[in-house]
Amino acid sequence: MIKMAVAYIRVSDPSQVDNFSLDTQEASCRKKAAELGYEKIKVYREEGISAKTIEDRPKLQDALLFCKNKKNNVGIFVVYSFSRLSRKTIDFLTMKALLKSEKISLISIVEPSGDDPENDLISTIISSINQFDNEIKARVVRTNMKARFLQGFPLGRPYLGYVMGTVESKPCPIPQEPLFSLLQTMWQRIKTERLSLREVQREMVKLGYKKYPIQTLSSLFSSKFYMGTIQSAKYGEVQGKHQAMIDESTFYEVRQIITGKQPHTLERHHLNEDFPLRGTLVCEYCGAHLSGAWTRGRSESYPYYSCHSRGKHKITSYNAETIKNMYLDLLELWSVKPKYMQLLTELLYEQYSAKIKQQQYVSTDVTDEVDKLNHMRIELARKHLEGIYSDKDFINLRDDIDNRLTEKYVLINKKKFNEIDFEKVMNFINPYFSSLNGAWDKANLEGKLKISGSMFPVGVVCSKEKLRTQQVERIYEQTKSFCEEIKFSRHRIKFG
Repeated sequence: MIKMAVAYIRVSDPSQVDNFSLDTQEASCRKKAAELGYEKIKVYREEGISAKTIEDRPKLQDALLFCKNKKNNVGIFVVYSFSRLSRKTIDFLTMKALLKSEKISLISIVEPSGDDPENDLISTIISSINQFDNEIKARVVRTNMKARFLQGFPLGRPYLGYVMGTVESKPCPIPQEPLFSLLQTMWQRIKTERLSLREVQREMVKLGYKKYPIQTLSSLFSSKFYMGTIQSAKYGEVQGKHQAMIDESTFYEVRQIITGKQPHTLERHHLNEDFPLRGTLVCEYCGAHLSGAWTRGRSESYPYYSCHSRGKHKITSYNAETIKNMYLDLLELWSVKPKYMQLLTELLYEQYSAKIKQQQYVSTDVTDEVDKLNHMRIELARKHLEGIYSDKDFINLRDDIDNRLTEKYVLINKKKFNEIDFEKVMNFINPYFSSLNGAWDKANLEGKLKISGSMFPVGVVCSKEKLRTQQVERIYEQTKSFCEEIKFSRHRIKFG
């Protein structure tokens, strides 16, 4: 029987499939087989597949099965280089041993090859170098991906409403209009009109978009990407370079509406007067909420907050009295000094007065437009009854008017600002913001929980050295920022 040669050629990048790489490899393999006296050659082409594993390369498996069949009388297995066969040393040696057991020689075009001990050693060294080179490249890629992520550039495909563009000369998602603006409007409508995901689905279909599955919409309206944050299981969370679709406040309000849950939930059956920070304190190691219990000492019992996450880390405990004092110190940091509170009150009153005046103008204009649209709707119904408009035209025009009316009602709700007894409200707020720690300490258990939940919606990270806030509600951040600006301005006036 005439001996047969088998050639295996491969490229890992799909972009190389259409260029000369595969054809060049095949021509070289055919030439080498002819030089060695083989007139018949069977070629297996693997297009755009990596050499990391054997299982994902069906053509390679077919080639090895063909070689094992003695009826095919295969004498040599030709590759352009050992890296085309595998970049993993153990896989390379396994396949070489398999071929050798079938009395088939492994031949490389560009590297020394043969069945003698010297060539076995050389091919093993070359295979090890190929694996080393591959692992170094993978490490560089991982390092670059991490650096890219930490700089704020998202990894992976763009989210719905975005398309890949450039920011700061680097690839980054940018808004894809008009879908970006539509989704932005849907976030706001969920917030103001409390739309369900099913209603959002119907609204998008009305506007000519495909019917996105509820599961897709649920993932969309759960992603922090839309408020400007990018997330990674490996690298955590950072502020993204892409343009945010909504602000943080809108994100959490929408999540509350969709899920029906408060951002900070408390386990009511675990409430205990002795442990008012239960449900607020979070473990620094695993992120679980700390529990509270009394521990017996030699002469008396002591209250401790503890984390008992099994298998994640060792049990950690914190003296409840010490943690309480640290928490009161933390609240004091967020309190506003009375002199700044007075200035803040005056500023708020100015803004309140301006808002009332603005509302008077806006409400009149929008109300007039609503009246006109309602009149148009009545006229449309009349003309439909008279046969001027067909059923299809009537429905399209009616839906258009209804959509415009919805926009106006949303605008009215946004501008709606009821007058209040400003002085009475500020008399209630001033003592609270001036001494958050005092208000918390004097409050009953229910009051303590409400204050903690309103300030720190995702809890406070606990350690023996300090308490660390993960997220502070915007009202407290803005009040603190205002006071810092006043301090800076006074310092600049005094020394400038």
